[in-house]
Amino acid sequence: MELVDYLLLDYVSEFHIPLDNYFSSEVDVLLNKPHHDILSDFALSKRLAKLIDHKLITLYYFTNHYQKISQQVCLSDTEILTYISQQNTHQRIYTQLTPKGGEAWEQQFKPIWTQYHTTGFDKGMFIIQAGSKDYLYHALKVYKKQISKQPIEQLSITSLKPWPVNYWKTLPTGFQTYFQVDVDNVYMPDELLTWRYQWGSELKDGLMKPSQWKMWQEKEMMWKMC
Repeated sequence: MELVDYLLLDYVSEFHIPLDNYFSSEVDVLLNKPHHDILSDFALSKRLAKLIDHKLITLYYFTNHYQKISQQVCLSDTEILTYISQQNTHQRIYTQLTPKGGEAWEQQFKPIWTQYHTTGFDKGMFIIQAGSKDYLYHALKVYKKQISKQPIEQLSITSLKPWPVNYWKTLPTGFQTYFQVDVDNVYMPDELLTWRYQWGSELKDGLMKPSQWKMWQEKEMMWKMC
């Protein structure tokens, strides 16, 4: 596998995505990751078909959207091209990592799951989950500046056993807290993104260790200020 193949896996490392997203000229904007820069739909479809053949990703479509009932589908490179060219007349197909694909992703991106967290909103409540209690407190201190004046010490922390980190990864234990806020959107500060190897701004920058990536981000900010 080449570096670009790992980028194609990384596109679905946290969320399922529509297959057509891969073929969008703005895939970097859609997924907030570098563009794969594969020059033709033909070349891209062959790479995706190879990932399917090696059981690293799988394709599916919904037979019932409301009940989230899905059916797996296997497409060749030519069938992928046909789908992309005629997608308006077909049911939308989605892409996800397989367990084997998740393992391949982990080997390349070296995630530290105890330093991973997720956030969400529900009925005016800001919900945050993390892989360890210490990291949950750390993340809360960072977000607190944006969204809440409530003392962290007053928040109730509950354990989640097991903790479904995302659609393909489950950990034995996670931790959660929630509190009321007046905002409906927050940004994730850079210091909370060092739980895995990150990309540079483009694919040619390659993968960087969390410490290297943070230094690169700081240099980027300095260049923008000049």
